Amino acid sequence: MLLTPLNELEAHEDSGHPAVPGPPLPPQIVRALHYIESRLHLPLTVAEVARREGWTHEHFTRMFVQSLGISPQRAIAVRRIERACQLLAQTEFTIKQIAHSVGFKDEHYFSRRFSQIKGVPATKYRRQFSDPRLQHLAPVQEYTAAYPLNRYLVFP
Repeated sequence: MLLTPLNELEAHEDSGHPAVPGPPLPPQIVRALHYIESRLHLPLTVAEVARREGWTHEHFTRMFVQSLGISPQRAIAVRRIERACQLLAQTEFTIKQIAHSVGFKDEHYFSRRFSQIKGVPATKYRRQFSDPRLQHLAPVQEYTAAYPLNRYLVFP
């Protein structure tokens, strides 16, 4: 069952079309994205990610923006907010608990960032999208889970 998507991906690559539109991402950026994803719940700085990849903060930021069209700081914030959206819709944790579990030290700052990125307050988002039937159907993935294979990185 797992081989089917891989075979389709191979067939797609063999057809001369890239699996993901656009040029491939530099390996340092791919590793950085995995590092960021696995540590969203921890304090995380762009300088730390850049240093881990052997680049200066400035060079890493330049390459990140060139490759993805968004700053690394914004990418981290967007991923944290996406994870918070999952938690808001699928759990009954408080806003404060969710803010801390996605790496924000202050729930007020989390609320401001959530409203900036999503355009609605977290409480309104929860009222709109929370459904008790979803809580057992689609559990929130652990923090160590990688991006799903069929998901592209899309940042607003």
